[in-house]
Amino acid sequence: NWSQKWEYRLSSDKVENIAATASLAVQQQEGDSSVSSIAQTLVYDTRDDKLSTRRGNLARHSVTFAGIGGSVRYLKNILTGTTYLPVSDKVVSSLRLAGGHLLPIGDEARIIDRFMLGGRFLRGFQNAGVGPRDRASKDAVGGEWYYTASAQLQFPIGLPNEFQVKGRAFSDLGSIGKTDTSVGIIDDLSSLRASVGIGFSWQSPVGPFTIDFTKALLKESFDQTESIRFDLGTRF
Repeated sequence: NWSQKWEYRLSSDKVENIAATASLAVQQQEGDSSVSSIAQTLVYDTRDDKLSTRRGNLARHSVTFAGIGGSVRYLKNILTGTTYLPVSDKVVSSLRLAGGHLLPIGDEARIIDRFMLGGRFLRGFQNAGVGPRDRASKDAVGGEWYYTASAQLQFPIGLPNEFQVKGRAFSDLGSIGKTDTSVGIIDDLSSLRASVGIGFSWQSPVGPFTIDFTKALLKESFDQTESIRFDLGTRF
């Protein structure tokens, strides 16, 4: 049930050709940087089936330290956990919790190292649609912490089992905040966001395909929302 992975990463990044209309925080990212990091991921998995889970738990903790050489230094922790429980022979409930924290060491954290929130982990909001955002340019600049919670019911919709199509109803909530960006005017309200929705999932030959219809219930005026989302190769 337990597994562990260690990883070393060495990369060189170059940011250039930034539009003059971009956020000052984005323009500040221009230049060269290098990352030398080590990471470990610990996984606990008791699911009865990895594709059509009905019962079990999946927990994952990863920690990354960047600063073994290179120009970027930070410590990042991410913790996720999902539990599955059958309600009946054909209905399965699931609850997913997740959170992360980024601790910059020395300089400000790069935007690409910060967390972005939205999309499939906070449905009803666009990718990077939630969180610190430049008031003038509307660019997302990311946050140093986040948390999410998702509750879901999966159920049959009356089609034969061989079609592998199921319905689902869900509710997501979460928040993200704190940016150390020192330029521009940043809207950074660490308030709770929430959404509800229904959707359909299909175990296609090329991977899981989902379509969700969502409504954001709690949001800020500067958040970017969406009412329909398609995903291929992703799952709850």
